[in-house]
Amino acid sequence: MECPGWLSDSEQHRLAGLRTAARQSLFVACRFALRQLLAADGGAPNTWSLGSCAARAPWVERDGGRVDLSPVPWLSLSHSGGWIACAKAPVAVGVDLEVQAADRQRDVQALAALVCAPSELDWVLSHPTETQQQCFLQLWCLKEAYFKCLGTGLDLARIRHSAWHVRHGDSTPDVPVVARAHRLPQAHARVWQSWTEDGAVVCMALCACSPLPALTPCVTGAELGWRSVTEWRLLAVTQRSEPY
Repeated sequence: MECPGWLSDSEQHRLAGLRTAARQSLFVACRFALRQLLAADGGAPNTWSLGSCAARAPWVERDGGRVDLSPVPWLSLSHSGGWIACAKAPVAVGVDLEVQAADRQRDVQALAALVCAPSELDWVLSHPTETQQQCFLQLWCLKEAYFKCLGTGLDLARIRHSAWHVRHGDSTPDVPVVARAHRLPQAHARVWQSWTEDGAVVCMALCACSPLPALTPCVTGAELGWRSVTEWRLLAVTQRSEPY
């Protein structure tokens, strides 16, 4: 495909390395979506310059280089099933989007045993078989978003050392809650979930190391109303399981 003139040098290099037209189109769409988000702070979308490399999230460039000063927002990007999610924040942030088709069934028990902490696994398996897919999808989004927030990429060596718990007072009573308030969270997150007209589950998680303000994701180009919203905290796994 023809390379848009508003892509930065590093983005053009990444684009040239993509082998299929579909991947190239997705790459350009993701970068334009980020610029649309940044343009909400001022300026046209094509006036923003973004750095790009395969090992990390895109970043805002100024004067041809990365700037880590507080006025420059942190960015995060995710895509799945033709959907794109992007986020910006004054602090490190991670977003993950997962779309699971109605006819796709994962081996939830095997996957959860590999990547979930014991309390997370117990929670998934405590649900009826027909809802375990959705439960695991939420936890997977949370884990992906957390490692994106850290900037490390998914770390399978550490993935079971911390456990996500729903925040006290959440309106969803069957999710494991934090039993001891004195345990300091490692991260905070919010999960939005909905379903498309053809029955696919859409799940999105936003994670930061500090509490998140009240916010509602903006959905463009499709009819989608978030049907459930839950707030979560990430805690280090203790030697002894706590009651919920």
